[in-house]
Amino acid sequence: MANPEGGGIVGFFKRLLHIEGERKAAKKLEKEARPEESKEKKGDKSKVALILRELDNVTPRHQAYEVLAGVKFEERTFTGNDELTNTLLEILNAPDTTVYHSKDWLDKKKKQLSNILEKISPGTNAHGQVNKVVSNFDTMIQKVDRNIRKYEIEEERKKASWLPKEDIGEIIEQTEEEKRDWIKDIENLPLEDEKIKQNILNYATRVEKGDIGDRGEILDRFQQLILSERREAIRQLARAQADPQETERIQKKVITLTRSFNKFARDFVEKYGSEKERFFSIIQGAKGEIVRNRILEDPDYRDYWFYHIIESIVYNKRSTPHRELYNLYVAGDMDLFLDVVRQIKDETTGERIGINMATRYEILLNTIFQSHDMDYYAAHPSQDMREFIGNTSLFLNQYIDAASQDPMVALAKRAYEVAMLQIRDTNNGYIPREWLAWEEGKMRPSKLDELAQQHLEQFIQSGQLYHVKMDDFSDRKLPAPSIWGRKQIDKDRPFTMEEIYRHESPLSEEWGRNLGDLRISSALKQAKGLALVDLRLLEIISQSKGTNDEFQYYQYYSSGDPEQPFNLASKQFNSIPYEGIVRHLEPIIHYYTRYQMGGEYYEPFFNMLVTEWPTGWSPDIMRKLVQLHHQGQHDEMIEFLKEKGFKEPAKVLSERLLAMDNPFEFSGMWGPFTKWRLGDSSIGFDDWERDQAYATSVKLMVADSFADRAARRLILEKTPEYKRFRNEFRQKMLSSDNIYYRQAAARDQAESAHGDFDDEFENYWCKWGIDNRGATEKGVTEKHTYRTILEKMWEKMLEDKDTMVFVKKLEKAYRARFWIQAAARHPLIVARELDVTWNKDGFKQTSRLRKKLLWELIGVDIDDIAAMRTPKLKEEAGFNRVAELEGALSAVEQIAIRENRDLRPKDFEDIIEKIKKSHLEVGKRDAQIRVYQLAKSYWMAVQDAMFGGPNKTAEQMYKLIGIEDAPTIKKDKEIAQGVRFHKLNSQAVNAFSDPILPKEKHFELKDVKTKIKSETALLTNSLLNRDWRHLFSTEDMGWEYLNINALGERNPVRRAGDLASHVQFGQLFEKYINDNLVGNPKIEDLVKVQKEMWTALTGDFLDMAYQGMGRIAYTTGMMYRQADWGWKTPFGLGIVANLFKDSSIMQMIRGRDRSRPWGPNDMLQYVHDVGGQQIVPKKLRSGFAQRRLAPNSEWYGGLLGKRLGATKENVVIEIINMTLLVAFLITLWRAFTAKSEEESQ
Repeated sequence: MANPEGGGIVGFFKRLLHIEGERKAAKKLEKEARPEESKEKKGDKSKVALILRELDNVTPRHQAYEVLAGVKFEERTFTGNDELTNTLLEILNAPDTTVYHSKDWLDKKKKQLSNILEKISPGTNAHGQVNKVVSNFDTMIQKVDRNIRKYEIEEERKKASWLPKEDIGEIIEQTEEEKRDWIKDIENLPLEDEKIKQNILNYATRVEKGDIGDRGEILDRFQQLILSERREAIRQLARAQADPQETERIQKKVITLTRSFNKFARDFVEKYGSEKERFFSIIQGAKGEIVRNRILEDPDYRDYWFYHIIESIVYNKRSTPHRELYNLYVAGDMDLFLDVVRQIKDETTGERIGINMATRYEILLNTIFQSHDMDYYAAHPSQDMREFIGNTSLFLNQYIDAASQDPMVALAKRAYEVAMLQIRDTNNGYIPREWLAWEEGKMRPSKLDELAQQHLEQFIQSGQLYHVKMDDFSDRKLPAPSIWGRKQIDKDRPFTMEEIYRHESPLSEEWGRNLGDLRISSALKQAKGLALVDLRLLEIISQSKGTNDEFQYYQYYSSGDPEQPFNLASKQFNSIPYEGIVRHLEPIIHYYTRYQMGGEYYEPFFNMLVTEWPTGWSPDIMRKLVQLHHQGQHDEMIEFLKEKGFKEPAKVLSERLLAMDNPFEFSGMWGPFTKWRLGDSSIGFDDWERDQAYATSVKLMVADSFADRAARRLILEKTPEYKRFRNEFRQKMLSSDNIYYRQAAARDQAESAHGDFDDEFENYWCKWGIDNRGATEKGVTEKHTYRTILEKMWEKMLEDKDTMVFVKKLEKAYRARFWIQAAARHPLIVARELDVTWNKDGFKQTSRLRKKLLWELIGVDIDDIAAMRTPKLKEEAGFNRVAELEGALSAVEQIAIRENRDLRPKDFEDIIEKIKKSHLEVGKRDAQIRVYQLAKSYWMAVQDAMFGGPNKTAEQMYKLIGIEDAPTIKKDKEIAQGVRFHKLNSQAVNAFSDPILPKEKHFELKDVKTKIKSETALLTNSLLNRDWRHLFSTEDMGWEYLNINALGERNPVRRAGDLASHVQFGQLFEKYINDNLVGNPKIEDLVKVQKEMWTALTGDFLDMAYQGMGRIAYTTGMMYRQADWGWKTPFGLGIVANLFKDSSIMQMIRGRDRSRPWGPNDMLQYVHDVGGQQIVPKKLRSGFAQRRLAPNSEWYGGLLGKRLGATKENVVIEIINMTLLVAFLITLWRAFTAKSEEESQ
């Protein structure tokens, strides 16, 4: 019988292997079928372990300590309870730690936990622990409610002190009755000794009627009796702990005594609180304990005494330095006051929070002192720069930071800038000196101060001042900080003028009314001090018109009249406010030009064209240009330069030293020459925050930064490498031992399936994840991080022409966005800075849009009310109308800063409705309503000009240029700080930023989808390509949102030191041009002084030194440079011609017999000496490190030599011509000599 298939030894093994295979397959199927824990479940298990570990680590400094202290869960509690797991995770790690004191968040979490508690069986560990957490939440919520209620009662009490009966609501009536029933409390005192009780009642009755004795002895006796009874009751309480009934009785006694005394003290202070005595006398006298208690309890009364003590400084208008006003008596009062403040405690914890409050008062005190002195020394007739800089050194950065976080000070600082710009731009660019000083005839401190106060009060009246958000857990004694740890406003609590004045009548002499005046004056003083210490106010003045900056003043020279009429001479010699300081910020206009520095050298030196000379150098060209300049023939200057072969004559003219665009211009702390402050104070800001904090002019200054960030998001972050690196990091975080990282990574993985990301994970990645080591691959070592790899990739991408072109287009689109945004948020800036062409009374003119709008809206012609010197009353009346309208518009603009959005018609309508409900007389109410109606028309007209007509919105314009607002909501949830970026559309960006558009052509914005075109009246290529060398405005700067403390304590003095460097340079430069520029100088002498000037400027910045001294070295060379015909004419004939014709500017001034021109050889020696002293670098890149030495300067030895004609080719030509001339002269001499010898034979 044949073996069946698989028989025999071979078959046996086949069957054996087959059986083993089946067994393995069965095991595999069994394993797959078995409900084994999935990876996800394993992850959940480890998640529970991490939660339990985190709960063990909830120590007193843990952010969730107040709600999770002592809570212990068992591991099995979390089995099948994902809701509890996730809720605990949210409580343990809230990204915004401020939510732990947020009533809304506490209510929400308590509700979630209560729902979970209902599903857990009572008596279990889980039930007990969850119930404990719920109880913690409930305790915190009750504390918040109690403090809020206490605050509301205090606010109602304030109102009740002067409102008519019909305006007092139910709550106010109750609290008023409660406030005045302290006599009844005393009658019901549970005192055993009726005699003592009757004595207290007798004294109380007399005090209540205002009879406190000649020296306060009755008041003092009343205090001593009631307080001694309270102390005795407290001692009894300590002895009665064993008897619950006795304890309860004594507790009631203590509470009644305390409450009645506090009610009495509040009532007494409100009646007799406006003390005019010294604080020392009051605190040491009979009323001392009462005043002390009210200071401890009432923050308004506390503020009143602080300001009242230094009232003489707060109200002083820079007539006396603070040290003369803060005498020993005042200092003693302040010390006593601060001692009282230090006694303030948290009512729940007993923590001495008063120590920090006293420190805050000390900071405020010094801020007021330094602000006062900044104004005093800046405007003092001695104009002592040393005193000004010295005072700046005392202005600590913490003073600036603390003041900037005060909402009223931030508003006041913007009010000052609006006022200053209104004064300057309504007076044809001039600032009347009278308006920045005391005016005896009008008995007012200054028009500027008066106007700033009017604007600030207008801001408050329109509802733009808000309370600081307070922490309800500290009994509203401490602020509730923002995510950056800064004060933030409470958007539910706007201030009213009534609140500022404690609801006291304008005719009242009570302390509440005085407190309002003191607070406003203090805010204005601090704001002015801040505007002076950061040099912003002085920077605005420096950009005003000064000496010789208008061509028409020179028209008399062209008529041959050497003497100008006195009235024109007075216009020409214009002295500006704060001149001692301001002239160093813009020295060309207000220093060098005003005093015609250099005498005869002034004209050619400061008008020298900084360029290469296409048709060859000749001093005759400069002479002709200066003559045309004096005749005011600017167009003829451009045509003349065109004839001489210059391709961009207008640009060449703008680069003269005399032009506004000069290398010695100095900006304030936030200007274009010192950008680090802006960067350091906004590190970590996303696009949304930068939109809020940055002014329009600041955004334009850093448009390249916006474009670079956006381009990286559009290009770099779309690359496979970037996605791979991010995914690598995410995979590691998915298995992290940190539960929060793991959760964020899991959410991000889920979001990535929809092309999105998790906010929290994105912040982790951008903040520190990207700095982890990258994967090892070709050309990359473990030392490289993801960031370094991506940076190299980006640098490589920028080498591609198309990428670089797109980045430039994006920058232009951003500049357009900023102007569009300004029109929608801050129309005053657009109207003041941009030009339109329009018809007025039949005459076509081009002027600022502001001039057109003021004429059309209120019939005021700026030219008619402008004053260069003393404004007439009629001119000031016209100015006041302008200031009223623009002040109202500026008030509405504060909404755009606070809420970080474009304005809406409703913003104006809401203020109008508020005015309608006010208690103003009908006529005044209607007039104010009209002002805001005109302000709305002003805003709409600016938008129409910018957007290309009515019925267009800023949102539509943003979409047309391809950069929309940063979204703040995603999937019904707020987007986290740090990842709110502008919404970009590269197709629209490309369509908008046409690089071949004519320079002055208005843009036609075309929707890429609908193809609808919109031509704007204001956007031009020249506007978008313009580099602003000064900040035209910071009135829209969100000072309160910048992290100014990040700048360090040396922040103010660093800029003051920079200014001191410019002062030193100016003194050296004045000596140089007056003493060192002589007919035949030694080159080494000139270079020596140039080196000293260079050293002075390096005290500011190396780039500044190279750029400024490059210009001076060039201009110096041009003063001595020989005309090209003098050395270039063949056979040396030019040298011969120079005997009869001036060939250099210095020869034209000093004469041919006293000055020798510099040909290429002399000039080459000069250039070598300048480069040898590093006044300009020899090359753009260091010969040692091969890095760019001065990125912001164009100057180096090669460029200097090229522009001065000191090239090797020119040197050779000069040598050849000189050689030929010498050879010709020798030949000629020999010819004459040979003839003489022949004759002698």
